[in-house]
Order: sequence, then C-alpha cells, then structure tokens
Amino acid sequence: MGSLDYWLDAEDRILRVSDSWDSFAVENGGSGAREQFISGRVLWDFIGNDEVRRYLNAVFFAVRKWGHPITLPVRCDSPDEARHLDMTVAPLANGGLHVAHQQNANRVFAHGAATPPGDARCVVCSTPQPQAAGTQAMIETRAGDTVCGPCRRHAADTIAQVRTNWDGGQPILSLARARTVGQRG
Repeated sequence: MGSLDYWLDAEDRILRVSDSWDSFAVENGGSGAREQFISGRVLWDFIGNDEVRRYLNAVFFAVRKWGHPITLPVRCDSPDEARHLDMTVAPLANGGLHVAHQQNANRVFAHGAATPPGDARCVVCSTPQPQAAGTQAMIETRAGDTVCGPCRRHAADTIAQVRTNWDGGQPILSLARARTVGQRG
C-alpha cells in the first residue's frame, strides 16, 4: 500500500488525492470514493458521525493554528486485514491541509482489535463500540463509528503538548511517538 493522501482547501474541500487512492478504494469496495466522485466535495460529506468530525476538526484546527504537522496513529482495516497507519496532517498555504496515511507495520494499539464489517468501531484503533442511539450510516462510514475515550484522550493530550511545547516556531513533539495509544506513560 502506497501513501494514501488527500489535499484540502481552507474550507475542507477535497482538491485532489494521491495516485494510489483510486486503486485502494476499488480494491476495498469503495469505488464511490474514487477521485472523480469526491474531488471538489467537502470532506465532512463523507464522515457520518459528529464525534469523528469533532476529532478530525480538532486536529485540523491545531495544525492550521500552529502551522506545523501533527501525526496520529489510525486504523484502516479491511475484512481480512488489520492496517496500522500513521496519519500526518500538514499545513499548506492559504489554510489548506495535506493529509497523508502511511502504513506502519510496527504500530500496535494497546487496546483495539479488528472488528467485523458492519460493527460499530473506533475509527482510530478499531475497538468495537456500543451502538449509539440515533446514529446513521453515511456513504463511506459504518453506522455508529466513533472515537473511543483512550484515542480521544491521546489526541487531546498530544495537541495540548504541541501547544505547550511550542518554542520559537519549532514544534518539539510529534504525535507519532514511540508509546502506543492507550498505554500509560
């Protein structure tokens, strides 16, 4: 799997995707997520859960505010493969963002296991989640997908550290640190 990237403008509209995007989408049953169908649309059209939107929006806001990349671990499982990725969100001119997903075979989540298709899960670590009342499936998401407490805390703690450790324009912390999500430090 090559890097799966997308570029957003300041309004989170998808400008383009990486060359490997379309083949990955088709191989994983997401032919409707090919570039011709998503380019020019707002990213949030494809994220059907408010909690997931808040999670990503917090990361996007921090990158735009402090002007430096943030890397977080994420999962992108298929029915037969657990994929551990590092998602790096980097600032671009005029408030745009470059979001890159690189496979990281060495990443292991302290909590979280692959979930069967159709089950609600944490979109970061893939831990099964109880179905939330009133959630609906959207185009490329499963009903009830969410961000679990440990993953939310990890992102919030890391964003807070980036903010606290800001020193003369140089970020001191990368969110893709050695310890895994959910471990106590």
